[in-house]
Amino acid sequence: MKLSLIFLLSLNFLSIKCQNKDATELMNYIYDDILVEKNRYFVLDKSIDYTIADFELQNYQKRDLKNDDPNFPIELITDPPTDLNQTDWKKIQLPKTIFKTERELNDPSFLDKNKVFYAFSTPIFSKNKKYCIITVSENYTRGSIDINYVLKKENGQWDEVLNFVVRRTKRGINY
Repeated sequence: MKLSLIFLLSLNFLSIKCQNKDATELMNYIYDDILVEKNRYFVLDKSIDYTIADFELQNYQKRDLKNDDPNFPIELITDPPTDLNQTDWKKIQLPKTIFKTERELNDPSFLDKNKVFYAFSTPIFSKNKKYCIITVSENYTRGSIDINYVLKKENGQWDEVLNFVVRRTKRGINY
């Protein structure tokens, strides 16, 4: 019984470590190739909800995706899983990052400094981990443009396949 428990805990630890490695590699790509700010990152400490809102993948986009890769998982975009756990970004090793809570991001003293800050959804990986979709939100609490990025991993490197704007919103929290 004890041995089984130790084995299960070891598997869980390895799974978390593997997930963190995947997320770290993905976020390094996003930091280097997608985000505008390069010196220091202010990031919401917890993941935001992923949504496709009213976006509809057009037939020509589906055709182009399937022409590029016949095994492309269209459902990653059109029917993503809804039972995702929230990502605690503080547990992922992200360079030059200062994590903030939503309350801190809404604080007028923080907002007055005109800082750019980001929020990310939990990344959704395809079963084979070759594709991923993630929402990147710039200035999340101040009226943001949320962009979903569809990324493909080839030869150990992530590359952007497609991106689409999903919503412009102004968010706030209740004090």
